[in-house]
Amino acid sequence: MWIINLAKFLQYVGASGLFGTAYFLVFFLKPHGLPFNQILNSVKRFFIFVSFFVFSGAFMSLIGYAANVNDLPLNKLAFSQVTEIASTMDVGRFTSLRIILSFAAFLLAHSVWRATYFLKLQCFLGVIILTSLAFTGHGAKDEGAKGIIHLGADIAHLLGAGLWIGALFAFLILLLMEKTKEVQLLTFDALSRFSGLGSIIVATII
Repeated sequence: MWIINLAKFLQYVGASGLFGTAYFLVFFLKPHGLPFNQILNSVKRFFIFVSFFVFSGAFMSLIGYAANVNDLPLNKLAFSQVTEIASTMDVGRFTSLRIILSFAAFLLAHSVWRATYFLKLQCFLGVIILTSLAFTGHGAKDEGAKGIIHLGADIAHLLGAGLWIGALFAFLILLLMEKTKEVQLLTFDALSRFSGLGSIIVATII
């Protein structure tokens, strides 16, 4: 069903933005000084946007799963049928978890915590959301050792691609900022630091 595919896309892009962008800022930028504070303000607005992606995508997933299970068109669904999926099926429970975590990420984006704490928490939330996607995918259907290997490979793929996508978002944010000398130096330094890890990430995705 199209709504489920769209929902998966929104959740993955949103979670990648939370995890990958936060990870990039913590480990590839120097988290102090005026330029970083300016970047952080832009990133907080970005986190609000992508947390809404995850939230809306997860809610759409519940609706799509409920329509599939009950073999009903979207306009014939009752709210009780959606909540039943959320409370009785594993896919519904994991999706509900993503709704809660995305709302937490939304609230966290409005916090005034220290930058390093704030970013590490957003990174942690993004990791959990991305990992939970593996438990509702093909890798979770296998059993035994094969299932563990398949699930582990899916998680590594999700996290690797999520870090890559999040880093691209971070670079885009830097490129859209005012081109001061300090921001340009931070961007160049971050690109130099990230280039080595980029090859490893691509190998993980492949």
